[in-house]
Amino acid sequence: MVIDSFRYPVKRISGKKWFKFILLSIGIVLLEAVVVVTFNLNVISPINMPTTSMSPTIIGSNEAKSKHLESQDWLLVNRFIYRIQEPKRGDIVVLRTKGIEKIGKDMLAIKRIVALPGETISIQPPYLYINGKRVDEPKIFQKISDSEGAYKGYTLMGRDNNPRGNLAYEGITLYKDEYFVLGDNSPHSLDSRMFGPIRRESIVGKVFCIFYPANRKGWIE
Repeated sequence: MVIDSFRYPVKRISGKKWFKFILLSIGIVLLEAVVVVTFNLNVISPINMPTTSMSPTIIGSNEAKSKHLESQDWLLVNRFIYRIQEPKRGDIVVLRTKGIEKIGKDMLAIKRIVALPGETISIQPPYLYINGKRVDEPKIFQKISDSEGAYKGYTLMGRDNNPRGNLAYEGITLYKDEYFVLGDNSPHSLDSRMFGPIRRESIVGKVFCIFYPANRKGWIE
């Protein structure tokens, strides 16, 4: 069958529509370029973790294997954000352990920032206290403290021999360039309770989302 294309001529595209089409095309090209440059400059990079120290917020490879899950969580890390703003309480960060006492290895770890420079932190299980006040914000802290879902509250693991204070009593006061980091899975996390506060220079970037597997994909609280 021959279609009479002359009976229904193709409509001419107006100048405004052409302009929108050109802008959209340029936008797509620029977006692709930004994505490529971003990954090539290592501004945003993928990472995963082997341990259960951030469970259930982040599922590590060991937990995925033991529970026969499809995969551990694969995360995206923003390595640029802390060049334009300071780390905040509640941020999940990738940190480099080089120079941190009681670890002795140069590796990457994932923890949550719970206390900021100049603050005094203490733990009265299952709660965290900053400058004598219980931490409930962001909301994730309340979930962990109240053992909501699979969270288990905050614990005092091991004996605190830090000469600057005891977490269970007067607390530990951070210096101007220090941050206190904890794992969300407090009973099973090697963190600042053992190796002490970390310095600003140890922070590599901020974890902001899970991109794989599909059933876990989304922004991280």
